[in-house]
Amino acid sequence: MARGWGLLVSFFDYKTQKFFVARNKKIGVLFRLFQLAVIGYLIGWVFVWKKGYQEREEALQSSVFTKLKGVAVINTTGHGLNVWSAEDYVVPSQGDNVFFIVTNYLETPNQKLGLCAESPKVPDGVCSHDDDCIEGNSVIAGHGLKTGRCIRETRTCEIYGWCPVEQRQTPKVPLLGEAENFSVYIRNFIRFPKFDFSKSNVLPSTNHTYLKSCYYDKVHHPYCPIFRVGDLINWTGHSFQEMAVKASVTNVIM
Repeated sequence: MARGWGLLVSFFDYKTQKFFVARNKKIGVLFRLFQLAVIGYLIGWVFVWKKGYQEREEALQSSVFTKLKGVAVINTTGHGLNVWSAEDYVVPSQGDNVFFIVTNYLETPNQKLGLCAESPKVPDGVCSHDDDCIEGNSVIAGHGLKTGRCIRETRTCEIYGWCPVEQRQTPKVPLLGEAENFSVYIRNFIRFPKFDFSKSNVLPSTNHTYLKSCYYDKVHHPYCPIFRVGDLINWTGHSFQEMAVKASVTNVIM
């Protein structure tokens, strides 16, 4: 019992190191040479010659995978009800590290190959007589081939192409405004083979249904790789509905 009490008391003792000073020049010189050798090795060999502090990975491996999901229903005067899915509004095909989402488009109902008047907004299509419309020549920045006839009513050349020609009046409201609620899955992976280290923004989880129900949220779901398209635009300080009329380019850095 006394021994156990003594160990407990000694636990709170404070100890200091004892130093021994040897007044011997040979030992002092050897000690300083050893110190200089260690410092010289670290500075001269490790830092200056080998540049160990700058070791770099030369065979970096990285990939970015994207996938969009969402369905939009559009009711237009020319084509009525239309359902747009990812196969229609995503260009190029999914899986690349860039993607393009259709948010607005110009609609030309009943367009087919035939003969019609060129748009008066195309300078090369404007004419005053048939000689201005040389048959077989294409209209520069136009919509088809000239037939050799100048249409007096429109004062433009008759063309063979997709008729009627496209009307360049951008809709004031985006036809695919519902794209704001589409979801985009972004998976970023990077690996450093030299250091045997890899990292991904998708955390390993045994819950296989988590990625099917989550949306990124800075507080509640900071590691969910699925984002609302509208949120990505809103984080830039702009409105999705205003941007969708004329489009924009958004860079996502992860």
